[in-house]
Amino acid sequence: MLNKQKHKEVTQIENESKLLFSKGEINWEKSKEAVWDEVFAKKQNNPAIKMHIWTRKMVAIAASIALLVGIASTLMFYSKTIVCPAGEHLAVQLPDGSEVNLNASSNLTYKPLVYYLHRKLKFEGEGFFSVKKGKQFIVESEKAITRVLGTSFNIFTRDGEYKLTCLTGKVKISSSVNNSAILNPNDYAEVNNNGLIKIINNYNAKIATSWQENRFFYTGEPLSKVIKEIERQYNVKINLSQDLDYNVSINFSTIPTIEEVLDYVCKPRLFTFVKDSEGVYTIIQNN
Repeated sequence: MLNKQKHKEVTQIENESKLLFSKGEINWEKSKEAVWDEVFAKKQNNPAIKMHIWTRKMVAIAASIALLVGIASTLMFYSKTIVCPAGEHLAVQLPDGSEVNLNASSNLTYKPLVYYLHRKLKFEGEGFFSVKKGKQFIVESEKAITRVLGTSFNIFTRDGEYKLTCLTGKVKISSSVNNSAILNPNDYAEVNNNGLIKIINNYNAKIATSWQENRFFYTGEPLSKVIKEIERQYNVKINLSQDLDYNVSINFSTIPTIEEVLDYVCKPRLFTFVKDSEGVYTIIQNN
């Protein structure tokens, strides 16, 4: 009798449990895909999550823009400088095949990554340019700008001077005050301190380019200017007192030694030179 009563109570508890759980919303028969869709739908309707996703997109866009700006900056601002030191001459070939022979103590700078977009370079010193035909070729210096398409010319730009000699083709020169002129073969131009351009036609272009053969010609030029060229060609220091600096006409070759060149310069003028130390000389007047 007692066992029957216990069985009846257990049966009643089981029935009540089934009834209780049958009224709940838990459905254990849903697939994983269905559960994921429900969860994802709730997240999509959550403003905080939407804002987080948008922020990540903005960061990615900003990073892409920064990368593009960095690449553009590299292309536009990366430059290459070629320096020809004192005591040397240097042959340089540009990306388009144009060639520049640099005299001592000269340098040029160009942007190799955008060179073909605009053939442009900055130049100081002295150089002979042989330019391949193509887009406009621009040489910028302190006092003037030279523009060509395909030609050969010599530029001298030192110590405030600017001299341009056209050998082949045509060359356009523009000064800092917007004066300009067209040079034909064997035309020579100088730019003075006021930006005015002086043209000499039928000029002996070999004089301008003789430095490529290690010869230098000066007519009525200050001796100090001749000395500066000797310093550049031999990579030495030469001291010259002010009272010895007058105009001279002279030509010399760099083939001899520095002592031979100084002797050649000094003797006709009753000067002499002394060697102060290695690579340093002083020119003095004979008593």
